[in-house]
Amino acid sequence: MVVPGGSFSGDLSEYTTIGLTVADIENGFRVDIIANGKTFTGKGITTNGQIVLNILEDFNLQWNPDKITKEDLKQVTAIRFNTNSQEGKATVTKFYIAKPAALLFDDEGNAEFDLSDLVTTGGLSFDEETGVLTNDGTGGTLSINLPAEGIDFSNFTSLTVERSGEDLIANSVIKDETNNIENGFWGSKYGVNFTQGDAMKFNKATNVNVINFIGKTEVGSMTISAIKVKANVIACKLPGDPVVLNTLPYYAMNGTPATATWNVGVSSDTYYGSGESAATYYVDLTGYEELRIHRDDKTGFRAFFINASAAGTNNINNNTSDVVSWDEVGSYWKIDLSKVEKYNGKIYLNTIKSESWGTKNVITNITLYKTPQGAANYILSGKGTFTPATQSALADASAKVIDATGVTGTNVALESANPNCIFLANAGTLSNTKNVQIGNTIEKLVITDKKPLADLTGVTATDATYTRSMTNRFGTICLPYAVKSSASGVKYYTIGSLDGDVLTLKEETELAAGTPAIVEVSGESITAEGSGALVAAGAPTGNLELIGTFEEKTVLAADYAGKNIYAIKNNQFVQGLNSITVPAFRAYFTADASAEANLRLAFGDEATAIDSLTGEKSIKAIYSVSGASQASLQKGMNIVEFTDGSVKKVMVK
Repeated sequence: MVVPGGSFSGDLSEYTTIGLTVADIENGFRVDIIANGKTFTGKGITTNGQIVLNILEDFNLQWNPDKITKEDLKQVTAIRFNTNSQEGKATVTKFYIAKPAALLFDDEGNAEFDLSDLVTTGGLSFDEETGVLTNDGTGGTLSINLPAEGIDFSNFTSLTVERSGEDLIANSVIKDETNNIENGFWGSKYGVNFTQGDAMKFNKATNVNVINFIGKTEVGSMTISAIKVKANVIACKLPGDPVVLNTLPYYAMNGTPATATWNVGVSSDTYYGSGESAATYYVDLTGYEELRIHRDDKTGFRAFFINASAAGTNNINNNTSDVVSWDEVGSYWKIDLSKVEKYNGKIYLNTIKSESWGTKNVITNITLYKTPQGAANYILSGKGTFTPATQSALADASAKVIDATGVTGTNVALESANPNCIFLANAGTLSNTKNVQIGNTIEKLVITDKKPLADLTGVTATDATYTRSMTNRFGTICLPYAVKSSASGVKYYTIGSLDGDVLTLKEETELAAGTPAIVEVSGESITAEGSGALVAAGAPTGNLELIGTFEEKTVLAADYAGKNIYAIKNNQFVQGLNSITVPAFRAYFTADASAEANLRLAFGDEATAIDSLTGEKSIKAIYSVSGASQASLQKGMNIVEFTDGSVKKVMVK
């Protein structure tokens, strides 16, 4: 018999427990899990009562000692009862699968265990919907279903059980089996203070994996309304305040002011705008980072942005991957506006509607957010456990600066998903060894290629390093610090002059901070070390120049009227006809529109093909200076004959 319920199949890798309540059993049976094309058998169930099975411990591959794994649990097709072809019966009054308890702390350090995380054995039984715990007089255990690796209690200040009714619990027991920390509580069984007495030992308990409440041998019932914990936390907030969408002007496409529908706090199928999925009206969201649709649950939405051609609209909804995400802490859908299609370089929103046609539901607000100019992306304060907001901030791969000057304590480890994120801190608070700014100094600046870096103007790096792999001989580079000298096998060049298709370069023994350059390597990587005052990537100033960037940048040819734009591709400067996407710590090149489409380099008076003449002309043959035929360009002087009959001498260094 397959256990009913759609939640009992699919990816169940986060679940650790199966529970069931059995009555009137005649002959035994077992629970099987069908996963990853295999059958895993559970322990035999032969008695009435409440049974709790540890999925990773109690289920073995059929006729084999191998236990089920999390990889197997990603592909569950069924959970079934197996009677081994024996006759009998049993009444299963409750069946569930459960994830380990997880705590979500608010900015004050408060969190609660979900009542569904409570399991019972023996004569105790618990109804998670009503919170009623009953005892048949034989006692038993009420436990919190904790993850096997445990929960870090080292920053906890208290654990409190809010209850009413009869006193059915004799004592409580808390264990950290990894660190061999255990304590029983009698008088404080419903309220443990971890800041005093023997309970202070839990300040070192980083893996609490047992919380049991031992039942008395008395008949009765009590109601548990909540099991709360309080902890010291590192909280997070955003700089600046969100803007309510309805405060921005709304227009018809001809520029005439219009009034947008605004249905917040009422049941509707149109929350904002015209209600039409067409390019008819707009609000300009350019400059904002996020559009947030606030609601009490994760019910979806549809947002219609005007597309590039204005021929229709771009429908973005809660299922649009990589653009939309749910913020559990703030309870809102978040649209990353940097990934929304633009209309004439602007982000134009027309309307926001419910998730399906004609369906009405309620939202609580619609807001916009952008980081104030020059501010950190996030501001952290306090000490102890990370709140969900703090975890989300550290997981933000686009964060360039996190202000941790409000973090207290010592040796706090902060790590961002963006390895180039700069942490502002006070001396002695963080254990991080890189990219920590104290005052106006970064002792160790380590730059990871292609990841965004903040404008660090006014900051000094005592020691700075940048490393990247180089699959080609030539590339571009731009760094915020002064590169003191060329390492072995590495040369830097700046622009000298351009004559037709020959770009003359000047070799530099060192680079000033923020100087874009062409880099030549003889090996497979480059390491650039330096120090000193840091600068922002320079803005364009004129013609015939390299322009650097410290974050990925899409360069539009339309922004450089009368000029060509180029990037190095396969060892050659190649013109971008419409646009060029330049990774962080690279540079692009601009020149008069009369310049050739693809450029060769010259070092002094020697013309070099940069390993390839691809895109110049069709090559008929290549010869050495002695006239011998060659399959490709070789070091030294080459004689290249083209299909149009022309001949060119090409020097390869």
